[in-house]
Amino acid sequence: MQKNLQQGIKMSSRQAIVALLSLFIAVFGCTRQPNIVTPTAPNTPVPATSTAIITLTHTIGIPSNTRTPAWTGTWTYTSTATPTVTETSMLFFTDTPSGVPSMSATATGTASETYTLTLTYTATPTYSYTGTYTGTQTPSLTQPPTGTATDTSSFTATATDTQTPTAVSIVMNGTVVMSPATAYGLTYGNTIAITYTAGTITWTTGTLKISIPAGWSAPSLDPARPGYFTVDCAGGTIITKAISGQDIILTVTGLPADTGTVTITYGDRTYGGSGALVDGSGSVTVPVSVDEDGTATVPVQNSPLIFIIPATATVTPTGTPIFGSGSITLTPGIVTSGSTGNVLTFIYTAGSTPWVNGTLRITLPSGWSAPSTNPAAAGYYYVSTTAASWIATGSGGTDLVISVSDLAANTGTIIVYYGYKGFGGPGAMITGTGTYRLLTRVDESGTDVYPVVMSPQIIVIEPTATVTMTHTITDTYTVTPTITETHTITQTHTITETHTISPTFTETLTHTASPTSTVTPTFTSTPTPFWAVLGKAISDGTAEYVSLSVNSDGIFAGFRDMQAGGKGTVLQYSGTGWSPVGGKGFTGGMAYDCAVSSYTYQYFVFRDANDSDRVKLMKYQSGSWTLVGGTAASTGAGLYTSLFIDAGSPYVAYSDSDKGGGATVRRFAFTNWTDVGVPGFTTGTAGAMSLYVHSSTPYIAYQDFAQGNRLSVDKHNGLKWVPVGIQGFSDGIAAYISLKCDLSGTPYVAYSDGGNGNRLTVKRFSGTQWETVGTQGFSLGEASYNSLFFNSAGEPSVAFSDSGYSGRAVVMKYNGSNFAPAIILSDGEAAYVSAGYYGGEPYVAFEDLHNNSKLTVLKYEGAY
Repeated sequence: MQKNLQQGIKMSSRQAIVALLSLFIAVFGCTRQPNIVTPTAPNTPVPATSTAIITLTHTIGIPSNTRTPAWTGTWTYTSTATPTVTETSMLFFTDTPSGVPSMSATATGTASETYTLTLTYTATPTYSYTGTYTGTQTPSLTQPPTGTATDTSSFTATATDTQTPTAVSIVMNGTVVMSPATAYGLTYGNTIAITYTAGTITWTTGTLKISIPAGWSAPSLDPARPGYFTVDCAGGTIITKAISGQDIILTVTGLPADTGTVTITYGDRTYGGSGALVDGSGSVTVPVSVDEDGTATVPVQNSPLIFIIPATATVTPTGTPIFGSGSITLTPGIVTSGSTGNVLTFIYTAGSTPWVNGTLRITLPSGWSAPSTNPAAAGYYYVSTTAASWIATGSGGTDLVISVSDLAANTGTIIVYYGYKGFGGPGAMITGTGTYRLLTRVDESGTDVYPVVMSPQIIVIEPTATVTMTHTITDTYTVTPTITETHTITQTHTITETHTISPTFTETLTHTASPTSTVTPTFTSTPTPFWAVLGKAISDGTAEYVSLSVNSDGIFAGFRDMQAGGKGTVLQYSGTGWSPVGGKGFTGGMAYDCAVSSYTYQYFVFRDANDSDRVKLMKYQSGSWTLVGGTAASTGAGLYTSLFIDAGSPYVAYSDSDKGGGATVRRFAFTNWTDVGVPGFTTGTAGAMSLYVHSSTPYIAYQDFAQGNRLSVDKHNGLKWVPVGIQGFSDGIAAYISLKCDLSGTPYVAYSDGGNGNRLTVKRFSGTQWETVGTQGFSLGEASYNSLFFNSAGEPSVAFSDSGYSGRAVVMKYNGSNFAPAIILSDGEAAYVSAGYYGGEPYVAFEDLHNNSKLTVLKYEGAY
């Protein structure tokens, strides 16, 4: 940078020149302002220190390696003096409208010397060096609780007839044998094996169909359902298992003639299910049909029979229930094998029978931290209750044993925290891989415990390469091109005295005025974009299930407020601070799976733990929160709730316990809740769902249990729900699913990709298939709490918690070919990350574990 300033000044001595130079330096130097530049994220797989909002220098005591950026400048002054007769320029200062001093001159006639001043400035940039560290770990993934079920009454009967053996038929297209040959009507707990042996034709790719009689438990792929079935094949291969109403439909390939067998175990109780309900009387046929090379099945000649012994008038119900009452949920639903520090939360809700001095018993898999009543032990478990008294705790081998009195029917809850760390314990260690059903048994008035209908389920996944915490400090010196000008000026006054003075002065009345130049330096400062904190730790206590809504109505953050007894709270940003909308803790009971949205009015959806986990939607209007429709949106328990407001019409989606855990979507129109399509429309249980409505067309993305917990997306075409592309299109288990449509209506979905180390993957639907946006598994570590959003140009970004950055909240933006390196948003670990975009700027909210698990909200300042 170089500036030239010329000013003729008529004075009588050299000291006046030096004084003027010093004055100019003082004035001009004051007009320079440093540019504020925020360092951008380095293009490196390890996180760079951010100087704009958040620094990493507070973690694990890493010494700072940051050198302050600066400019070093050299000013050179040269002056010459020539005797002449000119006007004396008297120096004045005038405030200009921009607030920067300027110089002007008033001419008077006198004799002076003219000096020419040359000002030269040379800027030398220096660069900042930032030491970074890489810390890797694999946190526990979390997803919402598993399903619950309604209590079921059971009866036993006395056999009053003679058993009739099942007929075994040998026909050209195979034989079928069923065991046992008899069962009692209206009883649960039945496990029936149906074995098909191939006929004289070797199967290519054929179909085997078994029709379960009406009134029996519906066939299910959910291990917790009474009608759950498993399949074994000898000699061939099972390609697919499907259900259509009461029909079990199997696709089998390579089954050899005469010797190949397929065995269906209906009512399988291996994973904690209750066993099937059977009904009827006398000989009941179970139709079986086959097609060895296609789908056009024909019945075998003699389908098997089972003899049902009906209940008679002499039946006396026993006083001891076959199944324990109530329901139980478990969070998280996914953990990593070999991980430590885990805390599992069991929430048991009483059934229709009030407890006197009852017992809750939960069996853990072997190899996990042994249950303990010692607060310092890894397997310590802590208990809290509502409407009850916790009177005793014990442990038996791998069992958690809790005794409770006065637990209220239907509403009383027992919350068990296994691995509780509140008193200094290290948290539980979990081993093994696969899906585990944790057997839960209860007795409302003693210790003779019986299994609840649906024990909770948890998935233990293989550890990844990032499991071992390796605190490796990598001194990565990155040249950051954004330079903060600190203008350290070295004033080198080099004055060349060339005073040639003639001793003779001739005065004349003719004055030649030398023009005076007024130099006003002008600096235009362009702000550098950065993430600004709108509120840090703004909730009173722990904020869970955080949900953010940003639009023309304002900025709203909803969450489960643990300071308000776990009930729902919504905060609104006023421009300077946050205040509650209609009071804190406004929901009737403990709120789970919360979401907030705003369209003229504010809406808050949640699963009410105090009302059998039914889904409820509340609306803020005229200064108070009211229940939309005056009743719950669901008739039974609903899990994984998702909310969307389309042109003022609320839609809610949930996993419907009344429909075997299938997905149900309902819409509130005018005065009533109405079903969008058939309730429970998915083939199997749906979890981790995300709902979005574009131009009145609802889309839903979900974890599809019928497809091995892979990702499926459906849409409602105005008549029914239909798949968008193939079902189960993810490489592995999909979790933390976030679905959005861009402005053109193209659906995008972000999820934690079990097929790629649970890292983040984003896909979009091309019209015929799902294609990857960027690369699969592009996050540094495991991704959780993913929240997808679009800017005004239609470019996708994802905010999420990245285990590669020690669980911090980060945001990554798609640059046209891949997702750019992550920008770190939180000081430490974050959960329940939720993002929104409005007015050209994104917003992110999260549970800030680094700040006592309270709510923190950030906003991006600048063009995004």
